[in-house]
Amino acid sequence: MKRLLVPGIALVAMVAALAASGFIPAGQVPPDSSSTSSARASLVCAALTSVAAEWQTVGVSSGGELRAGEFGMKLTEESVALLDLKGSENPLRVTSPRDDTFSALDWVRTADGPERGMSTTACVSPTASTWYAGATLSASASADLILYNADTSDTVVDVTVFDVNGQVTTPGFRGITVPALGRYSVPLTVLPTSPEPVSDQPVAIHVQASTGRVASFLRQRLWGDKSKPLSAEWIPATVEPAGQVLIPGIPLGEGQRTLTVLNDSDTPATLTVEFLGPDGISFPGVGDLEVEPHATLNLDLAAPLGGEGGSLRVTSSGPEITAGMALTSSDTAKKADMAFLAAGSPIGQAGIWALPITDEDTVQVQFANPTDQPAQVSLTLSDTPDGEAETASVAVPAQSTLVRQLMPRGFTVLRLRTDALELQAAAVVAGKVGTLAGMTVIPLHSDESAGAAPQVVLDYSVGS
Repeated sequence: MKRLLVPGIALVAMVAALAASGFIPAGQVPPDSSSTSSARASLVCAALTSVAAEWQTVGVSSGGELRAGEFGMKLTEESVALLDLKGSENPLRVTSPRDDTFSALDWVRTADGPERGMSTTACVSPTASTWYAGATLSASASADLILYNADTSDTVVDVTVFDVNGQVTTPGFRGITVPALGRYSVPLTVLPTSPEPVSDQPVAIHVQASTGRVASFLRQRLWGDKSKPLSAEWIPATVEPAGQVLIPGIPLGEGQRTLTVLNDSDTPATLTVEFLGPDGISFPGVGDLEVEPHATLNLDLAAPLGGEGGSLRVTSSGPEITAGMALTSSDTAKKADMAFLAAGSPIGQAGIWALPITDEDTVQVQFANPTDQPAQVSLTLSDTPDGEAETASVAVPAQSTLVRQLMPRGFTVLRLRTDALELQAAAVVAGKVGTLAGMTVIPLHSDESAGAAPQVVLDYSVGS
């Protein structure tokens, strides 16, 4: 097994550098090439401009063919099965043969500063449309939307924001040009207020590329008195609007539990909210709910859930909706770390993830089965992709969520296999980070199942 540790290297956002790197964006093939044997899927990983302790990008591949590099730079010379990269101020791309199973995550764990807390985000494929639900914009909560363009031509992006009163007027948020091999930061704290300002209520956001594709990441930060950093976390993207969505990964315990539902249609949506727990379906103390057109609905579910862990299923009787949830790890403000959930996608037939957890952390994998039939999933744990593995077959009852506690093992490689087409999963990681009760939730689904086709590149530096 090969494991690679490399420091960050400087960004060279120049098209000329691509010729040296062999990076050919999707759809751009050299005239003299007819071979597709080097086709690779490519993920984009987020970057932070502030220094964060123990910030890293980790990736794992079942085929041992991962390669990585900053935008415009040559990919690493050696293919590896496990990546462990020191965090960089510049965006990374991680590639693997298109038929391989692989994933990559950004991971932050720091006790102080603006990135305080435990936080993660999946590296993603560029796409034309991305939705978020649950961001808070206020004097004590800032959010930054970072757009990355991995192509050699400019991308044009529209950003739309919705609150409980409807679509928010956002001058300058349409027709944003993200330069080739570049980034564009959208500080959402400068949004103008809606016609009827709503204080501290979460919003929903739609990122849509009218030209090209873009990889986007949404970073939420909370601030206390005198701008003291309290907690930071990435908000995961939700699925495209649908008639029914499932949110896995609600952890056990007390703290904030705020559901945000978006209806981006021209007619009201009537909702049913169900809780899928270890004992099956229950209703978390809410009745029929209506979401106005092009608006959000926010529900405080801390009391109805009563500290139980599981999944939420949200069904619309009319227009399609999408949803997310904001959490905290404690109901004590000084100890609370933020976490976010999103309406998710199925696991897919096979998935693999690297979790750089410590022996002091606790990890629970939650399996959410929204169907009327029991589901089977194979769970494999090891320290390395080709190391000695522990495998278990897990039965997930119908209409319920099954929680599986993982034994502490340090760096963990997790594999899931299932034939259940609608089974979803999330890993809830908790551990002390300074004085915080650190917590983060990692959606466990393949990038393809999230609705974004993988970016395919022809990497002519392979084998050179």
